[in-house]
Amino acid sequence: MGLFDRIKGAASNAQQASRNADADVAAARAASGAPNVPGVAGMSAAEQQALIAQAMAQPVPTQAEADFRNTGGSADEAAFAPAANGVTWQQYATVIAQSQAVGYDPAALAGLAAGLGISGADWTAATEEFAARAQTNPAVGREMGRIAREGRA
Repeated sequence: MGLFDRIKGAASNAQQASRNADADVAAARAASGAPNVPGVAGMSAAEQQALIAQAMAQPVPTQAEADFRNTGGSADEAAFAPAANGVTWQQYATVIAQSQAVGYDPAALAGLAAGLGISGADWTAATEEFAARAQTNPAVGREMGRIAREGRA
């Protein structure tokens, strides 16, 4: 099996796992009588944990892959360096990749970040820092947009 076939297979498996997780959350919500509300407000603790587990299960690209995809040949190394508080670009991207799935709910994103061991204050500071970078560096902005659109880091 060639490299492309393995990548396609892994992507297909990840999409199926995502669909299965969505179905599991919907079934759990229906069984518990919980309202069908986007974000953490309508989620049980088990559903929040399932969402965090799903985010953490996303494959992390190698640094070479990330550099190739992130920079588009125009960003310097500092653009994707960790935030001042130590939150890495990959941690940030992993959480942002789930933003659409949680209805762009900031509280849900903070919960996902907490699942990665990032405090609420550190998440807020890192979000502000990476957003500022996106406004001053087109490569960072493009990559943030791609991550949010595609739902994967």
